[in-house]
Amino acid sequence: MRYLLALALAVSVHAADWHLFTSFRRNGETGVFLALSQEGRKWEPLNGNQPWIKPEQPGMLMRDPFLTRDAAA
Repeated sequence: MRYLLALALAVSVHAADWHLFTSFRRNGETGVFLALSQEGRKWEPLNGNQPWIKPEQPGMLMRDPFLTRDAAA
């Protein structure tokens, strides 16, 4: 939950100026990765190119992450 709060705060501060991209690596066993871009072409990985959220259980996959705006945005 703390990861989602940190992510929500980061996105709300820069929502007008930045694009946030989510991804997974390999088969999804490494976790969820984030990257930022101002123009949508050159992406800068966040968190030192390490996952923001890691699977909690061995064998757990974290695949196909996505972002959405809530109705207030």
